[in-house]
Amino acid sequence: MFWATIFALLAIATIYVWGGAWWIQRAHPHFRIGELILPRMFEVVIVGWMLWVSSAIGSFLNVVAWRMPLGRGLGGRSHCPRCGTQLLARDNFPVLGWMAVQGRCRTCRLPISPRYPIVEAVVGLSLTSIGIAVIHGFSPPGQTVDAARSVLHSRVVDPGVWYLLGFQVVGLSVGWAFGLIRFDGNRLPSRLVTFAAITLLVIPLMFPSLLVVDWRFYRVDQINDSASLVSQNWQNNAGILDAVARLLTALAAAGFAGRSLARGLCNQADLKLSPLADSSRRLVDLILMIAVPAVIVGWQALPSVLVAASLLALLIPPRWADALGRFAITLPIATSIQIVVWSATENATWWPGSVGHPWVMILAAACVLAIPWWLHEPAHSKNSPQDDDSNRVDASDRHDTAEVTDTPPNHRSSVQRVADPDHDDQPIR
Repeated sequence: MFWATIFALLAIATIYVWGGAWWIQRAHPHFRIGELILPRMFEVVIVGWMLWVSSAIGSFLNVVAWRMPLGRGLGGRSHCPRCGTQLLARDNFPVLGWMAVQGRCRTCRLPISPRYPIVEAVVGLSLTSIGIAVIHGFSPPGQTVDAARSVLHSRVVDPGVWYLLGFQVVGLSVGWAFGLIRFDGNRLPSRLVTFAAITLLVIPLMFPSLLVVDWRFYRVDQINDSASLVSQNWQNNAGILDAVARLLTALAAAGFAGRSLARGLCNQADLKLSPLADSSRRLVDLILMIAVPAVIVGWQALPSVLVAASLLALLIPPRWADALGRFAITLPIATSIQIVVWSATENATWWPGSVGHPWVMILAAACVLAIPWWLHEPAHSKNSPQDDDSNRVDASDRHDTAEVTDTPPNHRSSVQRVADPDHDDQPIR
């Protein structure tokens, strides 16, 4: 599997380099193929680097999703929890490291969950797609990307776009961490929520241009400019009061959407009468997860993200996670798709965005209200919306958890199973 993957990646890169050069040479016959190969090779190197960095972020998020609910720190080398052997550096290489050891520890030869390479690959593709969209000017709206002087040169991207890309990557990584933790059935740790608040709320107050789009909704007949020009005007002229309004509207939209989806994902939640109940905590987690895309893409595009995530959640078998967990893991995927096509959808008046027709936004809100019709918990199932503490790790359990993490698989306790993303395999991080 390892060498097959290596050869497949090399084949894809070769096809892109030669095929891209041949395709461009057809449109520009005055260039020779040899002149067009080197720029395509540079593009492959850049994409390969972004994919490696993004997959490494996915590897780190695996650690976050396992250790944070247990109250453990994120420092230290990764090791096998069965035999305690530290992983070699090459074994920590995203995706390929797991393939190189054939999914088993080098020392004890016990299996390693395939969840690790899957998360690394999916997160890597998610973040890399955003990087490609930004570099080639597909997203976000209102950005200035200088056209290449010729097919022999790479694009010149404004430095502000790189800052925006960093903000979106960090924000989306927080969304992935939220999704992975809720997919395992654990509550969102307060440390992670604090980091998300600083990243997504405090930093944009200092740099309002990172929020990309205005907090207001413009009817098509009220403006003469395109949505991209409206977004560009926002990024050039927005102040701290505008940023506050943008964040407040995003959080309000997240609260409304969370309460709407609660009918299917946590229908017993009652923040007034039982604010500390498990079902109410599920609702708080749901609102926090929705707040991530709401801040990144704005309240106007949030309905399309929620509907897409709910439809993708239907593709995940219910035995893997409850409805909230399945929705949580697909939410960052839908957010990635929205960011990639953001510029195109922002200029489409028939799609939810900051510029369009009011009836489009009304229809989008109605679709959000309808999500519980197709995504909800069965009336009587193991994964019911009632979260008891038997499958969670609280502060009082942390010392016990530290003592059972090396327990053989035939004697694992219920506390340890929280740390195991795959009930058949012991985590290795």
